[in-house]
Amino acid sequence: MPRFREVEFWPSTGHKGKRWTDEPATDAWVKSARRVSELYSEALDSVGLTGPVGFMRLMTFPLIGEDDAVRAEVHLDGSAGWESGVVRVPPSVAHLSAGTRARMVFDVLHGAVCELAPHRGWEPEDLAAVRDYALARDLRFQWATPWKANRQRSLQARAFFRLEDDGYGRAVIEVRDRTTEELVARSDDALAFSTLAGFKRAARTLTWIDRGTVELVPYSDLLGRADGVLRLDPARGVQPLRGLDADELVTEEHRVPVVVSGKWEVPDGPSIRVIGGGPTNGVPDAYLEELDRCLDAVERDYLEWWAGADRQQLELWYDFGDGPEGPVTRRVGKKLVARIRRAPATIRRAADPGELARADVHELMDVVGDKMKLGPQPGFRPE
Repeated sequence: MPRFREVEFWPSTGHKGKRWTDEPATDAWVKSARRVSELYSEALDSVGLTGPVGFMRLMTFPLIGEDDAVRAEVHLDGSAGWESGVVRVPPSVAHLSAGTRARMVFDVLHGAVCELAPHRGWEPEDLAAVRDYALARDLRFQWATPWKANRQRSLQARAFFRLEDDGYGRAVIEVRDRTTEELVARSDDALAFSTLAGFKRAARTLTWIDRGTVELVPYSDLLGRADGVLRLDPARGVQPLRGLDADELVTEEHRVPVVVSGKWEVPDGPSIRVIGGGPTNGVPDAYLEELDRCLDAVERDYLEWWAGADRQQLELWYDFGDGPEGPVTRRVGKKLVARIRRAPATIRRAADPGELARADVHELMDVVGDKMKLGPQPGFRPE
């Protein structure tokens, strides 16, 4: 069975210098979640849990209404190809301190894993070890390369990374005496990417460029695109580490309540469920608004048509990114997962983004109908 070793909130990264989601609360949440998710994943890896899939992804949405609790629901049937769930975040989360918000993220993650545990055969002792591992590190994630000696074998350098509450890493170069192991120099901070994988890509650039100077390209994104150059002359001395939230404490009296529950995702009878997707950075509002209306109409009007399929649930997603465009479908257990893939640049070039959204939904449902041999789709009339 796969090793269950990774958890994340979606979207898990975003464009540098921009919001990762449209709403301030969900944007703050997913950015705070970066360091907590990486640390929790590291903790999972330390206990060796196994399960039907290797990771969990929680979709992040704003909470609509007067409720002021973070409400998370983890799907227990495990039929999405990964452990899945939804977290809904109220507006007040945007105004919390970094430390308080990180603790709430942890409570959701750990609560979701605990909801899964009885259905996956995971022992309470292992989950307690995961919890203790993360809390003992104050919900902070850091990683360093092995020490790398200069040609003269007199000094050693390493790159040291940490994740901050804004969702991005910070990198420094450290140099120590090879014999005494005393730290003799540390650089200023430089911006790094948002994931451990990005840290490892950047780490491969650590180089002694002469007898005493070390160089690092600190930022390497999902596509390996690099940015920045960090250099350190050991004569500069040891600069202090500066954490963006270093002085913040978790204040329990200001915390928003967290409610985590489990749910069997696929009902007994036919159903259509709009999950959502993203990231929506750079996607025109006219496209998103029409997309929501059309998908709501499918969820409302297509159930009788869908009842002729050989799967119980139709699950509808959308992805906006730079990859291949077009509708895709996949059978997963008792579900058919159907997904719109569209590049934000394509949407921005459209003469009528709303018309493009309607066309994308119609094309997706044509593909669903062909795959399930359902015949012509009924057509939708968005309200």
